[in-house]
Amino acid sequence: MSNRANEYLVTKRDMSSPYYKSYCESRAARKPAQLPANRSPVIGGSYFDTDPEEVVNENQGKKVKKEKVKRQRTKGTMKRARRGFMVFLVMLFALLYVAVGALSFLQLDMLGDYNSYLGMFTKVEEVVPDVADEEAEVEYATTTIGANDVIMSFAKMFMGDSIEGDYYFYSECLELIDGAEIMNMIAYYALPVVMVLGLVVALIFFIRALVSLCTPKRRKLFVLSSVLMLVLSIVGILCGFIWSGLEFADAMVYLNVMELAAPMQVGYGYLIMTVLSLLALIASLFAFRSKKKVQ
Repeated sequence: MSNRANEYLVTKRDMSSPYYKSYCESRAARKPAQLPANRSPVIGGSYFDTDPEEVVNENQGKKVKKEKVKRQRTKGTMKRARRGFMVFLVMLFALLYVAVGALSFLQLDMLGDYNSYLGMFTKVEEVVPDVADEEAEVEYATTTIGANDVIMSFAKMFMGDSIEGDYYFYSECLELIDGAEIMNMIAYYALPVVMVLGLVVALIFFIRALVSLCTPKRRKLFVLSSVLMLVLSIVGILCGFIWSGLEFADAMVYLNVMELAAPMQVGYGYLIMTVLSLLALIASLFAFRSKKKVQ
């Protein structure tokens, strides 16, 4: 005898019920299940976006091409987080920043006159003409103060006579730092520190940009490195301005490398490093896409 425990016999009373009538209408109006649009089944029960491919028509035996379907981006596909060209520019600017600072420190003889374009500051001394020659013009003698002068002067301050050589920054600033004003004292201590920190940050930034160029992942605090490079360069130029002893009204004379009109002016090297750090900052702003566009 078959088990009829789960069966229910519909009576005439049930068929006259409005609930049964609505159930039958909704069941009749139900649409049959359909395959997803633009998808075709494959072996294994999974589905993929259809690609244009050639299939054989069994009825005619001719090769026909399926209609091309535009592949739509799904949640599983993601854009690359980085923009390779911008990351390359960041890496290039950071490398040039380090190169200018390193060459200014080394002062290689093979570069010759080009070392004057790598100096951090320029010392300007007026050459007094011969009194007997009334038509003699005033001449200026310039001395390039590179990164080696500032950094080695700071090292000589702690190591004493073990470091040989005469350095402008040591003789004019650090040797007499005890009698200097508070603002000058802060500038003298800060100048070699920010110069070294700028080179270290630029070197780390170059390595991070090189790694970012080889990997598609987003790098954290990428823009911060270029901001630090720019801030440290500006602080170094400001410390040199305090060292020069000029008034605030003479700031443009201090920054004007084309005219020798101040006892000490900023050099080409520091201006080049500042411009490079600014360019690195601009490029780093566009090096990576925002998270909203990547997803």
